[in-house]
This record gives sequence, C-alpha cells and structure tokens, in this order.
Amino acid sequence: MQIDLNNRNQTARGTISDLLNPTLERLDSTIAEIGYARLVKDFLEDDFSGSDLFGGQAINLIPSPHKGACHPLLMAFSQGMSKRDLLGFANILKRIKTHLIECHPTTNVVAFLCDSWDAKHFQEHGADELAGWHKKGVEFVFLMVTTTAAGTAISEHKVPLK
Repeated sequence: MQIDLNNRNQTARGTISDLLNPTLERLDSTIAEIGYARLVKDFLEDDFSGSDLFGGQAINLIPSPHKGACHPLLMAFSQGMSKRDLLGFANILKRIKTHLIECHPTTNVVAFLCDSWDAKHFQEHGADELAGWHKKGVEFVFLMVTTTAAGTAISEHKVPLK
C-alpha cells in the first residue's frame, strides 16, 4: 500500500514517504488479517511492542499505555465516533494535540488513521490548532480505514489545513 504524496512539497514528500509507506504496507496486511478494531485494541495491551508491525521503526503511538521518548513520526489510530470512548475520534484528536505540545519540535509527521471522520468535531476542535502546527512544519496525513465485503482498504482522506 502506497499513499500518493504528489500534492506535498518535495522535502515533506521524501520524509513522509520514507517514514510512512513501509509501515502502511505492514499495517494494510495486518488489518486484512486481524481487522482494524482488534489491531487498535491490541495497542492498549501492556505487552504490545509493535516491533514487527512497525519494522523496528522508532515511532510514537496513540493509543498506547506507554509514554516513551519523542520521535519524528506519530501514528494515531481512532475507532468510532464516541466522545466518551478512549479510542473515539474526539479523544484521539485531543491526544494528538497534547503530543505535539509535549514533543515539539521532534515530531514532524503525524499519521492519523480512523474508521470514521467527524468533520464537525474536527472543524470545531482541531482544524485551527493543527493548521498552526502545519505552519510550524508538521506534516499531517489523514487516512481512512474502510471495510467492505471485498476487504479492508486504507486511503488518504484529504483535509486542507490553512
């Protein structure tokens, strides 16, 4: 699975491609095997290392019970729309914003994978703040995970940050 990064500037394109595409290929096959819901829940387990899934790549992961050192890549995964659910879109968005404050200037690429998109909540609680981070050089890639009878797909969800 490769995402099309032609709409990004040359420096960011190389960085994002190098950081994300190998990981997305492994994610794609893992999601096809065990499903997105189980994968996201596995991240919450104390013994989840992610070394196979992320190929030993140093990343920050949301959700995770562990807070480690800051890394250039943050991968965040939400499941569902519930504002009360730990894995819900709103809570994961809030954790992304907190991570960027705590890990500035180390984290410069954020990949946000979700199985549903809350456009209203994003506009009200995330768009302006993430646009500010984008102006400071943080690149965002929003990815939708969709499951149909034919299988699961990960595709880029275009979100303009101004």
